[in-house]
Amino acid sequence: MAAAFASIGGCGGGGSGSGINGANVPADIQAVFDQPRYKGALWGLRVVDTGSGAALINLQPDHNFLIGSVRKIFSVGQLLNQVGPNHRYNTPIYHEGNIDGAGILNGNLILDASGDLTMGGRTNPDGTIAVSNFDHNEADSLGNAALTAPDPLAGYNALARQVAAAGITEITGNVIIDDRLFQPYNFRGEFDLKPIFVNDDAVDLTINPTTVGSLASVVSRPISAALGVTNTLVTSKPGSDKTLELDPEFPPCIGVPGCTAEISGDLPVDFVPPLTNKFPLVQTFRISSPPTMPAPC
Repeated sequence: MAAAFASIGGCGGGGSGSGINGANVPADIQAVFDQPRYKGALWGLRVVDTGSGAALINLQPDHNFLIGSVRKIFSVGQLLNQVGPNHRYNTPIYHEGNIDGAGILNGNLILDASGDLTMGGRTNPDGTIAVSNFDHNEADSLGNAALTAPDPLAGYNALARQVAAAGITEITGNVIIDDRLFQPYNFRGEFDLKPIFVNDDAVDLTINPTTVGSLASVVSRPISAALGVTNTLVTSKPGSDKTLELDPEFPPCIGVPGCTAEISGDLPVDFVPPLTNKFPLVQTFRISSPPTMPAPC
């Protein structure tokens, strides 16, 4: 059995690195390296026989590559070592002000963001975490995704029921999110990662063709007053070009009344979505400023 690890660096020059400790690179893998889109990239590939430990392919072994998403293993592993696999996040909710006999809170409700990675939005009925081979966080960059089944608002709905069970039926003030647990981390220059999430701070678009010449079917989740989705995507004839566009992919008006984003263009009725090779096609609008997002409807 062999284990393979591949990296690509954005370093200038060097092409695919053919012939540098990589004479045994299979032709189909080399064909990927040689694609025009990777012109100027530097590839590393190491294939090891897990039985003998012998390196079968060792391409660019002396180059210090950035290891990309593999870095998550170290941070998540450190967290698991610290808190243990049975750790459960608690998201406290406090109130300031008085609650009268009718259950009206004359003040604010305060959610203390505690860094829960899912906020209940990926919890299966048996308590396990729902994951997909093609995660929606990469839907736009990879061209498609497969959505998990749980309601992305499940955690928030559960908190709302607990607030109601505590006797609060109405709030005259605001719902305040205290997100000061840690300093925000900017992700790819796209948005700030903070200790509070709604559906991984994404609005999912589930897209299916209809009849040629008609609007395609576009269903968004979660529904929120923060963002309206306008659909002008047309189902086009077989063999036509796919021109689907998200405008803008990162809506800057989140939190402003009437904020909308548009999905437009043409979707061929015979289009084959990448990764899954079947409909639905999934794309996302990214919520780049979550603190300004009103409560979900």
